[in-house]
Amino acid sequence: MKRFSQSIRLFIYTAFIAAALPLSSAAQWKAISYKQEFTDTAYDIRTDTGFHEKKDFVFPEYSWYENINSLSGAVECMLPASEPAWHKSFDKDIDLMRNSSAVSLRIYTENIRQYTYFLYSAHARKWLSKVVALPFDGYQIPTTEKFSTWSDSGAPPAGTASSPGSSDIPPATTDNSGDQLSIRVTPADTSLPWKFVIGDLLIGHYQRIAYPVTHPFFSNLNAPTEATPGIIAASYHHPLHSDYFEKIPSGMDTYGLSASIDILPDESHRDSASDRLLLRRIIASSLKYYPFYKERKLDRSLIAKDIDGIFASPRTGSYCSLVDSLDEFIRHTFDDHHFYLDYPGDPCRPAPAGKQRSPVRIVTLNGKYLIGAVFDTAYNRIHIDDLVIAIDGVPVQQAVDREAVRLYGSTHLSDYEKYAITSSLLDRGRNDSCRLRTRGATTSAVSGTVIRYDKKYSIPDNFRPVHAEYRRYGDIAYFRINYWEEAVYLRFINHWDDIRNVRKIIIDLRGNLGGEMTAAMQLFAVFIHQPKDYYWNIDQEGQPIAVRILPDKYFSYPSSGKVVILGDQSTACASESFIKAMQNSGSAIYVGAGKTAGTFASKFDISLPSGVIVHVNSLLDKAYYQPGLYELEGKGIAPDLLVKIDRVEDLRPYNDKILREAIKILSADKTGLAENRQKE
Repeated sequence: MKRFSQSIRLFIYTAFIAAALPLSSAAQWKAISYKQEFTDTAYDIRTDTGFHEKKDFVFPEYSWYENINSLSGAVECMLPASEPAWHKSFDKDIDLMRNSSAVSLRIYTENIRQYTYFLYSAHARKWLSKVVALPFDGYQIPTTEKFSTWSDSGAPPAGTASSPGSSDIPPATTDNSGDQLSIRVTPADTSLPWKFVIGDLLIGHYQRIAYPVTHPFFSNLNAPTEATPGIIAASYHHPLHSDYFEKIPSGMDTYGLSASIDILPDESHRDSASDRLLLRRIIASSLKYYPFYKERKLDRSLIAKDIDGIFASPRTGSYCSLVDSLDEFIRHTFDDHHFYLDYPGDPCRPAPAGKQRSPVRIVTLNGKYLIGAVFDTAYNRIHIDDLVIAIDGVPVQQAVDREAVRLYGSTHLSDYEKYAITSSLLDRGRNDSCRLRTRGATTSAVSGTVIRYDKKYSIPDNFRPVHAEYRRYGDIAYFRINYWEEAVYLRFINHWDDIRNVRKIIIDLRGNLGGEMTAAMQLFAVFIHQPKDYYWNIDQEGQPIAVRILPDKYFSYPSSGKVVILGDQSTACASESFIKAMQNSGSAIYVGAGKTAGTFASKFDISLPSGVIVHVNSLLDKAYYQPGLYELEGKGIAPDLLVKIDRVEDLRPYNDKILREAIKILSADKTGLAENRQKE
């Protein structure tokens, strides 16, 4: 999925609103979005005249909307490991012991295993410490550490100004009148040189700040009378960051949107009637602004009547039954992974009985149910690629259909729901068993096996795709992205020298359901050399308005380099936007076993006072891609090279036929590497 974290588009909506219940309670609500911010900066290394920027060391942006400084210079520390890499004595107590007091740090490292903070509070007359482990070298994910979570260290670190060369001076004897902060590093290999480069360091009070959300979506929350159905047009705009977007539509207004929005009552009194009223008005706005009626072939007027019927039905008299009925209707009517209801903790239904993972896993391939994995050697009659005939004496398709009805009722199933049924079909309780009948892939012999659940099975490491994994296949670079988040860009450029030198790279987005679209845009900027249109919105006159991305200021993939992107039916949303933008810019080809998911929308999580969360994609409009204003929603992206998968052995982690084909495209001999060649 693609979650919205920064205002990045121009949006227009024309839709209807379903009738809301008459006002039955005095409750009033407001929509709030929260952000973590430094509200009182006590120290900023950028303004400290005792430190000087290294202009020759580039510090790239962590994300396009970070709170800490964005200057490219750095302070480089090359001190012996026995001394602090950085130390600062303040000439007064800056009140660092409040619950909100924190330090933010952005660094680049080489050969560093961990670093340790040491803080002396003059007010509390004690030293505190915090150890931070580093999972990799290079540009690190910026961290913000609140001092309230640190441990008493008992003594100042060796080498600080208050304790030159000594670590046994009791904190109570220090004569410093102000606070101190030290950072000491631990090299991974003490025989090798190390680097600890500071990009930004802030000390202050880090607090959760509430901002009102004034988006038209929420304008009907406190309507004094029953809303009038009809066609209502609304337009609203969001600011674009000029440092990264070349083309910005005019007339921008800020509405305070973020991925998570809370609805808060203005007064403490709430009752079941006010909860139902609020839920109805949120659902009404979700229907009013829903952008994909045409793509999903839905009749909005009929849906409005069905929603009215759910609220009026005697079967939804309780709030729990109402939430369940709405969620079931919305999930199966819209078949949209970005539009559904959730009730954390599941207070409406009893907790489901715990199930054990099956040691045998089933996958669907070309309409057949095949053995995809066997995690217990005791089941030696079952092999990869064997055809599943029956489960507990029931033909497998019939067993799947029964499970579908049990879980979802007699409705159309989305691809994701079909996958969920197949993947959990054999999971049972600890004391259960299951009879599995299969036909051998090579022998055609039919055999029966009883599966038991008296052991716990976890998915082996080689079956789990590693997020942001980088490796080499000869002269070809490989980078896998499981989900789009701010650190993707940093993890990518940490291998920059290698990537730009090989000039051949495979970007693996298989199974990547999306995430932060700004993260996908940020990586896209690395592969372009002049401003490029990422996608288009449609204005009120029906004219396309391009969102144009500028090339990365510091990292530019060679124009002669080649890029192959891997995807599958689970590649969705922000991943699809990246693939399409790369295709349109002529920067890459897409290789896969089929079309991508075709679900490109921004997901917002709206939390109600009752605990219900309404997940919607109704706050932003549709994005289009040239040529022909191509929509991704409901269509997906067809591969430039379609790889036909005929057997389980062709899938990861067995023989990975799709990866082999990508390697052939980029390899001189076109046969792939030995470890990826077709097994005999």
